[in-house]
Amino acid sequence: MDVTVDKLPELVKRLRNLPTETQWVDYESDNPDLYIIGKDISALANSATIKDKEHSYIILGDINKINCLISIYNGKQDINIANNQLESSLRKLLSKNAIFDITIVTFEEKLTSVIIISKAQDRPVLFEDVAYIRVAYNTHRLNDYPHLQSCFWDKVCINSFEESPAFMDLTTENAVRHLDYNIYFESSNANIPSALKDVALFMEKEAIIKRQENSLYSITNLGAIAFAKNLYEFSNVSRKTLRIVQYDGNNRLNMLKEYIRVKGYASDFKECLQLIMALLPCRQKVINGIKTLENAFPETIVGELLSNALIHQDLSATGTGPTVEIFNNRIEIINPGTPLIDVNRIIDSKFKSRNRKLARLLSRLYKGQDTVTGWEKVVLECEAHNLTAPVIEIYGDSHTKVTVFSYRDFNELTLQEKLWSCYMHCCIRRERKEFLTPRSLRDRFGLKSSGQSSVSRLISAAIEKKLIKPVDKTAAPADMKYVPYWVFF
Repeated sequence: MDVTVDKLPELVKRLRNLPTETQWVDYESDNPDLYIIGKDISALANSATIKDKEHSYIILGDINKINCLISIYNGKQDINIANNQLESSLRKLLSKNAIFDITIVTFEEKLTSVIIISKAQDRPVLFEDVAYIRVAYNTHRLNDYPHLQSCFWDKVCINSFEESPAFMDLTTENAVRHLDYNIYFESSNANIPSALKDVALFMEKEAIIKRQENSLYSITNLGAIAFAKNLYEFSNVSRKTLRIVQYDGNNRLNMLKEYIRVKGYASDFKECLQLIMALLPCRQKVINGIKTLENAFPETIVGELLSNALIHQDLSATGTGPTVEIFNNRIEIINPGTPLIDVNRIIDSKFKSRNRKLARLLSRLYKGQDTVTGWEKVVLECEAHNLTAPVIEIYGDSHTKVTVFSYRDFNELTLQEKLWSCYMHCCIRRERKEFLTPRSLRDRFGLKSSGQSSVSRLISAAIEKKLIKPVDKTAAPADMKYVPYWVFF
């Protein structure tokens, strides 16, 4: 949470001048009860979302009749101990999406504590598995107020993680200084403005930075994740650094190299892709009698899958970021979150992303990675290089792994690999208004006519598994055509 410490006394003064408690500010007096404060944090975080406030606050002090803040502590050591004990207990009982800090403030020569609470982002903040809300300055269960519950979810849909602030209260110079924005102008062949205020205008237009009510700027999560010079400077996205690991062999016993990329995705995408390509294993190929070495995986495949992992990850998932793992026989790309579409319909489904602004931004800056047709490109490239279709694995509701294996002979593939590649080939043909045929599948695997019996057995197995189906069951074997299982006639 990035609320500037030196601004806190001014904040307390502004909160003190409010006429009474609100749905986003609360006051607790001496010896605050853990359970009362826990419920209030849940309620204030959820209410802040409804009221379009970035933060809500609890003042750990009392307000007397003349509206003056009274400290309940005698010294900084006492207050530190109390804060640490309170925070530790609260974090055990609040849901993991509760983001708050307990901060000491010196105000009018007195010490007090302020709990600064970020608004709920993608789901309600819970205390002991219950969501609370502020109603008429009191705390109630959110489920008891269906209209507020509906309002909360409406706001969540509108206020995305991308648009929320990652760093607040920055001058124009400081806001721009934290960002590596060169690629933004280079991609459009535009000159970089000499004046920082002009750079800020472009950044503001793209929602990379936002002007606050106090005329200072905040850098949005989108701005940080895309253009940060150092993601570790932004607590909201500090764990979203891309990790690239190279292993010796086909397992994780011996790590050869590890790279943590701390720059924003847009600024660092090209360099990351170049690094990955340099670490990939090579294979020997003979062209016109001359032996040459080439990467085991085409750059198009790696670039598309990398951009998909960055764009489609769940940015609200804490403590984890995207990872690329390179082995001798495969590359695995892992991202937090699970697909928003059925993976069996990944070729023909309408494009969906949790992070639409980031998707549009990366697509525009790197036109080669067109995320709308990314999977179609990946599968076509795999077919062109006789690679099996990428394997998509989903682990609960936590993360997704995509694996691409290097070239192997048809007879070395497992039945599952053959079936998945057959099904993906059928989906690709369907998108091109064509059909899977025995000849097209044979060509897909690079088999000669002598491999026709193997292809026929694979087609029969795919039909048995209900992955594909014939267009006309009465057609002669040589004239049979097939479509994916979900096509209706």
